[in-house]
Parts: sequence; C-alpha cells; structure tokens
Amino acid sequence: MHKKIFSAIFLTTTLLLIIANVMILLAVESILTKQAFIELKKEAKILETNISNLIENKIPNTYRISIIQENGEVIYDNTNENLQNHNDRVEIINAIINNEATSIRYSDTMKTNMLYFAKIINFDDKKIILRISQPKKDIENVIWNLLPYFAFEFILCSIICFFIARMLTKSIIKPLYKLNLENIIQKIPYTELKPLAQALKNEYKLIKNQLKGLKQKQAQMLLLTQNMSDGLVLLNKQGKILLANKKANEYFKNIEKMINIDEIDDHLFLQQVLLYLNTLKKDNQQQITTIKINNKECEVIFCPIHSKGKFRGIIIILRDIDALILAQNMRKEFSANVTHELKTPLTSIIASSEMINSNLVREKDLKIFIEKIEKEAKRLLEMIDEILKLSFLDENGVNITIDKINLKTITNSVLDRLQIIAKNKKITITSNLDNAYILGNKQLIENLIYNLCDNAIKYNKENGYIKINLQTQKSNIIFSIKDSGIGIPKEAQKRVFERFYCVDKSRSKNLGGTGLGLSIVKSVAKYHNAKIELNSKENKGSEFKITFASQA
Repeated sequence: MHKKIFSAIFLTTTLLLIIANVMILLAVESILTKQAFIELKKEAKILETNISNLIENKIPNTYRISIIQENGEVIYDNTNENLQNHNDRVEIINAIINNEATSIRYSDTMKTNMLYFAKIINFDDKKIILRISQPKKDIENVIWNLLPYFAFEFILCSIICFFIARMLTKSIIKPLYKLNLENIIQKIPYTELKPLAQALKNEYKLIKNQLKGLKQKQAQMLLLTQNMSDGLVLLNKQGKILLANKKANEYFKNIEKMINIDEIDDHLFLQQVLLYLNTLKKDNQQQITTIKINNKECEVIFCPIHSKGKFRGIIIILRDIDALILAQNMRKEFSANVTHELKTPLTSIIASSEMINSNLVREKDLKIFIEKIEKEAKRLLEMIDEILKLSFLDENGVNITIDKINLKTITNSVLDRLQIIAKNKKITITSNLDNAYILGNKQLIENLIYNLCDNAIKYNKENGYIKINLQTQKSNIIFSIKDSGIGIPKEAQKRVFERFYCVDKSRSKNLGGTGLGLSIVKSVAKYHNAKIELNSKENKGSEFKITFASQA
C-alpha cells in the first residue's frame, strides 16, 4: 500500500510536470512566432517607403525580401534572381484578398520552413506585393538553447516531487498504522474507508471466533496426544515433524525438538518411514509393522492422511509390545509350569496307589507309601491353594475387605506360628517392631509376612539368624526381614518373583516349596501399592524390604 500511494503521487506529479513543461515550450514557441511576425511587419513598413533603393540593393537586410506582381511574377528577390511564378503561394493569395497575410510553410527555394509576411503596396502607380520572410529555424534554435534550462528545472522539480510524495505518503499512511481491528470503526481517519473498515471488522470477528474454536480443538488434541499411552508422531508429506507427544520422546530422544524425521538416528525405523511416505501417496490403507526401537519391541502403525484426493502426510503410532510379549511368554511358561508341577505329585500319588492296589508293596513298607501319598496330596493342595490366591489377586482382588490393620500384631502372630520350625533348625529370630498401621486386608498381609518368614527359615543355615524390623519413617512404613541364609545369585534376583521359579529346584522340592511364595508376596504388595526391594549375596544371606504408606 505504501509503495502504491507513493508511486501514484510521484508519477502523477511527474506527469503534470512533463505536461506543464511541454505547454510552456509550446507557449514560448507561439510567443516567439508572434513576435517574429510583428518584427516582419515592422520591417515591411520601413521598406514600404524605400522600394526603389531596395530594388537597387542599396538597403542591406538580414531577411529574405521579395517583390511580386499581382499576377505572381517575381520582380525582385534578394536570395535568388530566377524564381518561378508565385501566384500559388498561400501568403500571396491571402494578401491579394486581405491586403496583407502571414503564413508558415516549407520553402522549395530555401529548403526549410519559413515565416512569411506579405503586404500589398503602391509603387509607380502600380499595386505590388512586398513579402518578407525569415527561417523558422531561428525560433527553433532559441527553443533548443532553452532546453538545458528546462531539463535542469525538470530534474530539480522531480526531486522535490519525490520528497513531497514521500511526505504525503507518510502523512496518509501514519494514521492507518495506529489502527487495530478492535477500534477500527471509531478511529478510522478517512470516511471513504468506513465500508472497508466495517467489512474488515466483521471478518476479524469471524476469524477470531474460528481461531478460538481451532485453538480449543488444538488444545484438546494436544491434551489427548500428550496423555496417550502410545507414542504419536505427525509428519507432513515432506517428512517434517508437525507433532510429537511425550511418549514418542521415550522411543526417540529429543524428537520434540527435531524439525525433520531424517534427524532420527534409528536407520531401520527411518527407512520404513521414508518407504511409507512414498508408497502411501497412492494407498489409503494403514500399514502395521513390528520394529525394534531403543531395545523395545514395538508395533508401528502408519496411517496416511489424504485431503481432497491429495496426500498430506502420515500419522505414526508407536506401541510398546515388550510387556505384551513378556506376558504371553510368561503365560505360556506358567501354563507349562502348572501342568508340570501338578503332574509331578499326581504321578507320585497314582504310582504309589497302583503299587498298593496291585499288592506290590510289602506290609512293613505300606506305611511309608501312605505317608508319601499324604505328603504329595498336601503339597498338591497347597499348590492349588496358592495358584487360586494368585488368580484371585490377578483379578484385582474383587470383594476384598480393606481395614486399618496393625502390622506389628500380624508379624507377632506369624512369628508365633513359625517359632517351633525355627527352633528345630536352631535359627535365632530377633525383631524390632513399632506400632504401624496401614489400610489393607489382614489375611493377605499375613500371607505376605508368613511367606517371607517361612522362606527365611527354609533357606537359612543351621545356627543362622533372622532379623525383622518394622519402622515408621515420615509418611512410610518399612518392613524388612534379613537372614543369614544361602542367598540368591545376582543373575537370578530379577526372576525370583516369577511364578514357579526356583533358584535350586531340587532343594525347593525337598523343603516343600512350590515356587509361588514370592509371586504371592509381589502380588499382595502390588495390591497394597507397596514397594519391594531385594538385597542379596550368594552364601551370605538376603534382605527383603517392603515400603507401605502409613495410616497412623
């Protein structure tokens, strides 16, 4: 707008300047021509009384002078003696009619444009025509001499016009810069702009409302994407990253700060992205593939975005399926372990029963076989009971009663039950217990403490010790049990909470272990939002710490 206004003012003033100069030049030419005819007329009046001297060339003159009879015959010409009849010349014809005449025309004799003045005079009682002329070039030379002055004047005026145009443009534009769309109608500086201002205000209101709606939708979209459990990356068709949520940052570090997808270091993933950016231009079907990203097994979904028949970009959804694969593997392993663990005691029971039924057992050995059947049956029932407990906890403990319970009371009750077993193994149990209350299920917490204490006794050494502490620290309650047992190898510590996992299967079987005790401990702790810590060294003992939220 600034350029257009400036150009309009400057070009208009320049054009007017050109027109004015042309008009002045034409006026100057006209004035000089009139003045030349006046001078010719004056000269003719002077010569009118000296015709005889003129004919005899006694009067010097700078003009071309001709004396012509009424019939057009040239009596005298100071530039040429042999001239043809002039009865067809305009100034001669008009002079005969009007007594005097002027004309501007091309002269065949002088080979240039001439200014002519002709007048009828009396000489020797005869009427003759006195004609005086001068070249028009004399006037043109004067104008050409004036042209440098006109050029200087034009340049100077053009410069002045330039600065005037700038000043006028600024004064016109300045009030417009102070306007804003909120008060455009009230502060409009020019009434001619009011219809435009009203239209702009209406459009502004419409755009403002639309922008507000878009911002709300954008905020909802961002909130939705940021709270997604899956990683999400939005790319345009050139591979520019338009959006990346926080979860995507777990797969690709600093992806939120990246501009283009080719900045990612994972070449396998980048290869897949570039492939689908090309193939999905014509294909509307989403593509699903599995890729290992950042040591995680991921399911990657590529969804093309098409608008009005044109490919706009792709949405990439990153889903961590490590946990799913692990759960599937654990489920398979659990099923296999359940089958194996249940099959072992059942096989022993069936074999012993068949031998007794077939009278293959001597009478003195009969008691041993019956005790074996009883032992395996109890182990089987114990295993089934623990599997049912785990299944119950896996279903988030539906219909479990939650009360305010005292961990000190429960711990003392468990220790009373296990005191005889510990004494038989010559294991010393010491406890330092504070009164500590939590919200939980008494039976489940008792089961948790029992399993930890039972394991500490089972896998301890003869003449060993068990130290139990229950302390309140700020808003937490820490229950810890430390033993001097066989310990757990470092490589096995991550797996001890898996179902049916035993560090030493033969030892566990001899001790009556099912491999489910620590799994139950983990499930009960998880149900009560407690945290488990394990510190163990092989052949030196183990320490389990469980942190509960206090309910004093």
